[in-house]
Amino acid sequence: QVQWATAIQGAATIVAMDTDAAGNLYVAGQFADEIYVCNATNEDYISLTSSNSSDKTAAFIAKYAADGALIGAQACEATIDPEVDASFMYFGNNPQVLIKNIEVEGDNLYLSFTYNGDVTLGGYTLDAKYVFNSMGFGDYLDATSGAIIALNNSTFAPTALVPNVSLMDGETNYGL
Repeated sequence: QVQWATAIQGAATIVAMDTDAAGNLYVAGQFADEIYVCNATNEDYISLTSSNSSDKTAAFIAKYAADGALIGAQACEATIDPEVDASFMYFGNNPQVLIKNIEVEGDNLYLSFTYNGDVTLGGYTLDAKYVFNSMGFGDYLDATSGAIIALNNSTFAPTALVPNVSLMDGETNYGL
């Protein structure tokens, strides 16, 4: 039987969910443009915006109480380093944050994701792994990185950066 229902309005996709011992629901996903994370118990909502209006390159997390009341929501977006962007020589992947999973353990919410570009999430800044390709066209590339961040499950404030790794091939170190 359905206890409650709500919506996330706009260009959004939920990719992960988990619950804690109190029955609170945590959802995470991707979005573009602007979304409205709605409350199941009244008409309140939290608006989250992304600078990308067409592709779902930004991420969001939201927390609902066991009765469907919206407790909080937060967005996260990647950007290109201003110096690299100003060079007009960036040919790497589009800046993006892609949620892979969330898991609640005690007072922490663990968020795993991959990213391209520079990411700031609640005070943690994860820098892109830019590589200047002097042997090719003199352009910048950006290796895809992955991270797991522990967030306080009440405030979404970061408590720890677990790993932060980047790709590496047999010849070139891409930021490990």
